[in-house]
Amino acid sequence: MPYFIRKLLALVLLLISLSANAYTDGRYVIHTDGSMVLDKTTNLVWQRCNVGQTWNGNTCIGEAKEFFTFRAAQELSQDGWRVPTIRELQSLRYCSTGFDTKDMRDLQDGGKQVAWCCNDNASTPMINTAVFPNTEKSLYWSSSPYVGNSNNAWDVDFNLGYVFNLNRSYHSYVRLVRASQSLGDAVALGFDTPKTEVINSVDIDPKISKAVEAPVAKDNGNILNVSAISTLIKAGTSNNELRDEWAVSISNALKAIKLKPTQDNVCAVISIIAQESTFQIRPQVPNIGDILLNNIESLKNKGFLWKVGINVRLNQERKEGVTFLNDIKNLTSEYDLEEWYKDFTKHNMTEPILNKMGKSVDDVVATAGSMQVSISYAKKFLDTQRLNVGDIRRYLNTRDGGVLVGTAHLLDYDKDYSNWVYVFADYNAGRYASRNAGFQKMVSSLSKIELDFDGDILIYKGKKHATKSKTFYAIIKLLKDRGEVADEEHIFEGLLSEKESRFINEDVYKIVSKIHQNKYGYTIKEEIPKIALKSQKFKRALSTEWFAKRVYDRFKKCMNVNINS
Repeated sequence: MPYFIRKLLALVLLLISLSANAYTDGRYVIHTDGSMVLDKTTNLVWQRCNVGQTWNGNTCIGEAKEFFTFRAAQELSQDGWRVPTIRELQSLRYCSTGFDTKDMRDLQDGGKQVAWCCNDNASTPMINTAVFPNTEKSLYWSSSPYVGNSNNAWDVDFNLGYVFNLNRSYHSYVRLVRASQSLGDAVALGFDTPKTEVINSVDIDPKISKAVEAPVAKDNGNILNVSAISTLIKAGTSNNELRDEWAVSISNALKAIKLKPTQDNVCAVISIIAQESTFQIRPQVPNIGDILLNNIESLKNKGFLWKVGINVRLNQERKEGVTFLNDIKNLTSEYDLEEWYKDFTKHNMTEPILNKMGKSVDDVVATAGSMQVSISYAKKFLDTQRLNVGDIRRYLNTRDGGVLVGTAHLLDYDKDYSNWVYVFADYNAGRYASRNAGFQKMVSSLSKIELDFDGDILIYKGKKHATKSKTFYAIIKLLKDRGEVADEEHIFEGLLSEKESRFINEDVYKIVSKIHQNKYGYTIKEEIPKIALKSQKFKRALSTEWFAKRVYDRFKKCMNVNINS
């Protein structure tokens, strides 16, 4: 049989095998088992689910895995499936409002330029979700190196429709593809193609660079001046009228803690500010008056005398013609709440009542400033720096004060993570929480005891001193089950350093890591803590993982801003 006829028959067989659920727009034809789809415009077959998900007959289920570096992504290729080139991957973009053709990108493969992104107000994710359900609104790796920088590779953001080049060490999602007539796929797809030739689609460059990936979370790279920092702020938020002033504050803060204003350090700070306050010195909180009223009602429920005393104070004037109760509706920010609360407790009746309950302003509002840094950390940092700033809350509610203390909390510690997302998780959950959660995960796996990977190895809540925890007893069980010495006092002493960098040098950390390495072939050095965030300000369930990934998404976009343009 002539080769071109066999090729035609192979295509017919594929179309028959994909005929069960043909998509109505004529471009996509879904396979009979539903797990893959043929794109007739490129003659490529795609997995409908992200790596990490599975097809259950109706949709993609399970959690898509994001934490693949560029190099790790390429290692997913097997059995004919591979990571797509950038031209292949970007072809999946669907822009409901059309592509923005004013800004085109050369994909460096000899093919035609493509639009950089979608027009404004396009629906997300920017892909045909009927064909590719549960696609993440985030970045996906291609297999294409970026010619202009050996540390970068091409990537597509299906949240905004952008075609990026991204540092190879960053983590992204992956969707696999195969050529419908590639060598080795004949049996799987019912083809009768010659076993001496691979048929590639037009404009496809299958080359993959072996360039070394760049490290992350290190104080290296080009030094940015204030103008460059201002450019990054402008790209990262719409609230940037005073971006030059913010840029000065960020530059000064990094200098104060002896860190270089590199793009990664600057972008990390910008991303936290944008997430926590959208570059507002005193971020507004919706319905903060209602939150205060709810707290007041809970105090009244303590008893009749409490109720009478608080009602008397609420109906006294805070300022001329305005009572404390009536002034609540004028509160818009945590700063306003702090000032109201201070005035409210300046009274010979309410102050002793609330002090007896342990209700200082720090209990009511525990964070302040543009980076929402904790008051307790601010006190420790300022004491260490021997900075006398007077009223700490007022200082944090200035641009310079909030940025300095927040930047120190974010960056001024000895961290060794593979990805910035863990630094952002630490900012939310506490320093080294991501490292400690990884340790807890190793202990749980080895001891077969279910643990909460919350980053707190010992118990601290409501305690003056750390106490033994479920993780501690799981370690003891693990060692005893192995017939090893379990010196409880020595192990507890080692765990007490969990909030410090030296914890990795403690015997207990080394022993657990070695056992895990010997059993599984690897250690777990980091894990995003599994912590539910609780606050009256939140209208929905949030978590440390949600926070870290939101900030990380901002960070990735900031890192891809060309500050020289």
